[in-house]
Amino acid sequence: MTGRSVRSWTAPAAILLAAISVVIVSSLGVATFGPTTASAQSGTRVVSSNDYVASHGSSAIQAAINDVNGTGGGAVYVPGGVHLLDQKVRLYSNITLFGDGMDLTILKFRDGAVLDHMMSNDSISTRDRNIVIRDLTLSGPGPSTAKYFGLRLINVYDSTVINVASDKHGLDGFYLGYYNDLGVNNVRVSGCRATNNGRNGIALTHGSGNIVDNCRVENNNRSELVAGIDLEPDHGLNVSNNKVVSNNSSSQNVGIQLYSFDRSQAIQGNNAVCTNTARYNSSAGIYDFNGNKNIYVNNTVTDNGGGNQVNVVVDSSAIFSTDYSAYCQLPALPPPPAKPSSPTTPPPSAPAPVQRRIADFDGDKRADIAIYRPSNGTWYVLPSNGGGSYAVAWGGATGDTPVAADYDGDGRADIAIYRPSNGTWYVLPSN
Repeated sequence: MTGRSVRSWTAPAAILLAAISVVIVSSLGVATFGPTTASAQSGTRVVSSNDYVASHGSSAIQAAINDVNGTGGGAVYVPGGVHLLDQKVRLYSNITLFGDGMDLTILKFRDGAVLDHMMSNDSISTRDRNIVIRDLTLSGPGPSTAKYFGLRLINVYDSTVINVASDKHGLDGFYLGYYNDLGVNNVRVSGCRATNNGRNGIALTHGSGNIVDNCRVENNNRSELVAGIDLEPDHGLNVSNNKVVSNNSSSQNVGIQLYSFDRSQAIQGNNAVCTNTARYNSSAGIYDFNGNKNIYVNNTVTDNGGGNQVNVVVDSSAIFSTDYSAYCQLPALPPPPAKPSSPTTPPPSAPAPVQRRIADFDGDKRADIAIYRPSNGTWYVLPSNGGGSYAVAWGGATGDTPVAADYDGDGRADIAIYRPSNGTWYVLPSN
């Protein structure tokens, strides 16, 4: 591995880690793991991001999140399709963001957008909790583009990421980090996919009680040779009492890495690494450097290290025993929220924008100023012929779009709206 000295130990070509008995586990104490659940509860309100497209365009997802956040939390449903972003999606405490499924609901930056981390919590200094992200894909601009994360969670606890793909980002697909001494605690990343990212597929730099399970992590390290799954505390930090369970990590520099540059200055230990598969990684399948009593149970590690078959390189304190299988158990995942009925009406506290239309309503071949107000479905027209202003109620459903034009050919514009919820045009002829 670039810039790192790997202690040489060549494992057999195929090795089932539970069979290793070189460590006498009865003489080694093991610290108690952190919380065994990683759940998040949000409010009962559920809205669809599509209900905000007419008023907010490519910022609709963020507008929906902000709206729900303003009423104490809830869930935002992002329907299947490709959703182009102007800026990163920012999540708050007690927010659930969910789609129709991985590779069905796809988020990506539009051409010309200012690149950033594609999704993150509120801010690095805000202690956020009860965030759920599930059933969608974060599709990045490419591993060699700007150095940003796909999903960045910093200073977050009691949150869950389920069935989310984060591919083709300049840095890590999933980054669980820290602000000062506040890390990520009791966060679960389950059923994820991280492929073709510039650095790590999944990285944890400070925290405990976290779970990474049942993820497919492949072909990362495209610009920096680190690992597929990397538990690596920075200076003065601690990555301990976490679980890495039933993941498939292949075709990277290292499949699963637990790394401390100096055990006196960065602590990593008492982590459970269970029933994972690591294959075809160029330097090692599992690499544990300066760890403290990390536990390994029933991992399958084969065909790593090229012709040298460097499958497992671990600290001398590592524990290999099925006696510790209890540390590998996973709690049940929370169920997905119910999808909202369509359309979903934003609450009265969210003022609807005024939409100005210019058309010739009085037939004098001069444009008249008109306003369509979605909040009450009313048109307000100021004719240029001096006949006085008037109001007409026409429309009012969520998403109604003003489309005034001369539909009856009498030389005067007709009041009309298009309703996306049912694909219907409603025209009030001027004749």
